[in-house]
This record gives sequence, C-alpha cells and structure tokens, in this order.
Amino acid sequence: MKRIEALYGLVEQMHSVTLTQASLSAREAEIAIARQCEQMREARWESRKALLGGDRERRALTEMQQKSAGVRRQLLETVRLERESRKDQAREEYALSRVKSEQMKSVVAAIRAEEELIEGRRAQAASDDRFLSRLRWNELKFEGI
Repeated sequence: MKRIEALYGLVEQMHSVTLTQASLSAREAEIAIARQCEQMREARWESRKALLGGDRERRALTEMQQKSAGVRRQLLETVRLERESRKDQAREEYALSRVKSEQMKSVVAAIRAEEELIEGRRAQAASDDRFLSRLRWNELKFEGI
C-alpha cells in the first residue's frame, strides 16, 4: 500500500510540474505580446515624429514596423490561446491527480488504522492468554498442595 501511495504522490508531483511548465509557457507568450504592443506604440510615436518632421521614408518605415508588430502580436495571441488551453488542461489533470492522491492517502490511513487495531487485539488476546494460563497454573498449584 505504501508503494501505491508513493506512486500516486509521484503522479501528483508530475502533474504539478506539467502545470508549472504550462503556466510559464503561457506567461512567456503574454510577455511576448506585451513586447509587441510596446513596439507598436514606439513605432506609432516614431511615425508621428517623422510626420511632424516631414520625413516620408522614416514614416513609411515606422508604419511598416507598426504593422509587422501588429501581425506578430496577432500570431502570438493565437499561440497564447493555445498555451492557455494547455494550461487549463494541465490544471484539471493536476486537480484530479490531487483528489486521487488524497483518496489513496485516506485509504492507506484507514488500512493502517485497521491493522493497528487488529495488532492491538492480538496483543491483548496474547496478554489475556498469558494471564489465564498463569491463573490456571496457580489454581493447579494450590490444588496440589
């Protein structure tokens, strides 16, 4: 039973690691999206400065940078959604493994308690047998005198 309990604990730990990795992966996508948004803001700012300065080439370049950052952000959003889905699935699997692990711990604890009770009864029975044996020995000894 201890082995089974340990196995369930290892499975729970494995699911915990999987959940942590999925969470980190989703967070990584969120950070990349934030970077792309920042690049879009910077490109907009540079585009305005170029517009005010009358620099058409720089304005065209910054507008392209803004558009490419927007496209990358959209692609990253798809990746983020996929990773969030994996994270949710990993969270569900971890929750289920925790429930199973706790159930197994409960079963093992109940079996241990039952074994301790049986062992206590055996010890008490052995003690009672010794007491009755000694009592009978003393009775026979007194009868023999």
